[in-house]
Amino acid sequence: MPLPDSTTALRTFTGAQAETADPHPNATQPDVVKPHGDHQHKWLLGLSLILIACNLRPVFGSLSVVLPEIMRDTGLSAVGASMLTTLPIVCLGLFSAPTPALARRYGPERVLLLALLLITVGTVLRAAGTLAPLFASSVLAGAGIAMGNVLLPGLVKRSFARHTALMTGLYTLAICAGAASATALTVPLMGAAFDAAWPPALAFWALPAILVLLLWAPQAWHTRAQPLDGAAGGGTLWRDRLAWQVTAFMGLQSALAFIVMGWLSPLLRERGIGSADAGYIVAVSILTQLVTCLLVPSFAARCRDQRALAVGMSALILVAFLGLMVGPLGGRWLWAVLLVH
Repeated sequence: MPLPDSTTALRTFTGAQAETADPHPNATQPDVVKPHGDHQHKWLLGLSLILIACNLRPVFGSLSVVLPEIMRDTGLSAVGASMLTTLPIVCLGLFSAPTPALARRYGPERVLLLALLLITVGTVLRAAGTLAPLFASSVLAGAGIAMGNVLLPGLVKRSFARHTALMTGLYTLAICAGAASATALTVPLMGAAFDAAWPPALAFWALPAILVLLLWAPQAWHTRAQPLDGAAGGGTLWRDRLAWQVTAFMGLQSALAFIVMGWLSPLLRERGIGSADAGYIVAVSILTQLVTCLLVPSFAARCRDQRALAVGMSALILVAFLGLMVGPLGGRWLWAVLLVH
């Protein structure tokens, strides 16, 4: 999927210029626009993409740790709470599909700017503290996150083709850091800065989104649209059994991750663990993903048959889940570490 990076493209472009040199070399020539050509701009682009990734998960993590308070103060039923936590995830599926078409029409940078705007507005809406804005927030933020999920990996591969592995690792780190921060800090922030009020504590996570929005807006607006790579031969995948099996496996794994972010904290609180400690436990579980993301792929690449590894990891996750649900609370930190979803 990666395209040649901008430096290679620029070398090709300048080489072509040299072959068709201007007969009047001393004439003043207009500046050539180099979207990601110079080193300084490359650093700014990389930093921006990493910071954007940080804002793709706080919406999920921050809500779950105060869900009991939301239900208490708004009268939200258990069914309503399920809908509130599920709605953003549904939006991930609904709004991912049209994102490539939008990127082709308007450019991925500008669509990513729209995604940041939706995340920001959706997070700010939570400050209202009533049910209608909360549900609207879930839709808006979920739509923005869906667009970001689709566009960010492609932008990383297109703009950093020679450093894709490094940037992908940093991108993964940023996603985990954003999720863990929101999960661990929302409850302490609520008590320390907002007099135990959950609406401003939830809306607080719009602040980093606003800062990144201000950083990304001039880059997105002044960058010439460059398409991302399409999937070559994607039509054949519809008839590929292995492709469907991998899709189902990865879909279940993704569902498990969102279940942990959305429901592990309320479950722990039901078992008598304090709200802050429940957030810390979920944060530890999320950060453990980072270690497994770095170590497991290299180990799996050495395995001739990865099915045993997949089954073993799935069994480990099952044991950890059961430990957190019904096991001794004294082992909760161990179970959190073993929940390597």
